[in-house]
Amino acid sequence: MNKLSTDAKKSMNDRIVTALILVLVCAPCLFIGGWFFAILVFVATFFACHEFINATKNKSYSLFLHIFVHLVTYSFIFWTLIKNNLIDFGWEMEHWSFVNAFNANKSINVSVIGIAVGFLVLFFLTLNHEKFNVSDATYLCTMMVFMGLAIQSFLYLRFRPACGVEPGFFDVENSTLLVYVILGTFLSDAGAYFFGILFGRNKMNERISPKKTWEGFVGGVITSTVLSFLFAFLLAYYKHPILKDIFDYEHWYNILIVSLIMPLTANLGDFIFSSIKRNYQVKDFGTLLKGHGGVLDRIDSLLVTSLVVTIIIIFMGHRWSFLL
Repeated sequence: MNKLSTDAKKSMNDRIVTALILVLVCAPCLFIGGWFFAILVFVATFFACHEFINATKNKSYSLFLHIFVHLVTYSFIFWTLIKNNLIDFGWEMEHWSFVNAFNANKSINVSVIGIAVGFLVLFFLTLNHEKFNVSDATYLCTMMVFMGLAIQSFLYLRFRPACGVEPGFFDVENSTLLVYVILGTFLSDAGAYFFGILFGRNKMNERISPKKTWEGFVGGVITSTVLSFLFAFLLAYYKHPILKDIFDYEHWYNILIVSLIMPLTANLGDFIFSSIKRNYQVKDFGTLLKGHGGVLDRIDSLLVTSLVVTIIIIFMGHRWSFLL
């Protein structure tokens, strides 16, 4: 067993304190739902966009570019909300709701026109700005689309369990699907961190993520899989499934499959964003969250995991008919 250094203990304490503060701030918005949760998503997206733009360390980016990237990313995130409510209710906005936009018969998507506009504008800017090159434009285009789909998946996971029925004010029962995904992701991160500090010896990939070890990876996967499975399985056993007809007691194997997939995708997300940071030679995307870095450093794994779980749920809900 490795002996903890003073710096490691301080880092661990900072991470724990910051995590507790985040839980106290975010949990009420998650359970209340509606526009409270949407505003939380909006604020997190603002900081995340700011961080992935600034990761390039290109100080010559214009105010127009910053505003444009933010607006296009927001349009991708709320595209499904706007499109599905327009189809069902037209401009009678008093009937619009998140629950209607993300029900069992609907999927997540982004506007093809929006992608085309974002692509054309960013690549047009490369013609007029010497320090804004094709690599930067490609990176920003990719991040806008990915962030749009991934953060949209947060909304899907939060409002999909309501099955089209508008819930009450403090909606704990319909929040458990997103809580399950958050637990699966962060338990993987926490398990890998603690097992890595205590037992880590063999590095996974020093070039991309120097601190990650195989011992931490295995510890994180086991911790996340076991605890997230127990969380969802026990809720299903006591007739409160996190998602009816997919993650209920009769479909316990679906819970097991997704519980195992989540820590794997969490690690994949961590490696993807670590490779971006290494490419641009930055330690963290930001400094807002003490002990964690920036908002994007905190939710990078969750972005990938949420998107993958959402895709799996959509496939399972349609009995995998998309593959036929």
